[in-house]
Amino acid sequence: MKILPVELTEAACYYCDPQRCKKIFDSGFDINTQDKSGETILMCAVTPDRFGDINSPEGVLSLVEFFIEWGADPQIENSEGWKAADFAQQFVDPNWKDEFGYSLKLGKADIEILDYIIELLEKW
Repeated sequence: MKILPVELTEAACYYCDPQRCKKIFDSGFDINTQDKSGETILMCAVTPDRFGDINSPEGVLSLVEFFIEWGADPQIENSEGWKAADFAQQFVDPNWKDEFGYSLKLGKADIEILDYIIELLEKW
């Protein structure tokens, strides 16, 4: 069973910090490693958490661009057949609810950035 390093998931999913991620990739970690559910760090970075919290769309975009530059493959599927774009789609899906039944409240500018992220992930 593979797991994604805690340091990497924190750097990507909580801090949106490409430089912290780079240190881990520089140490030889394969950016396309899949965990036991088949999820990659790219999928993690574009997924709202179970509480509906997200990083700034600008931060998510910079991280996605960074991961793609480092060779992240957006076409990898998890064990349920989801790709990174499918996870990112949750950000803009008005039917998505967090663990408490709330949906994300995003402004027009945020939605435009997230739509661009989805397009970027789908075109690869």
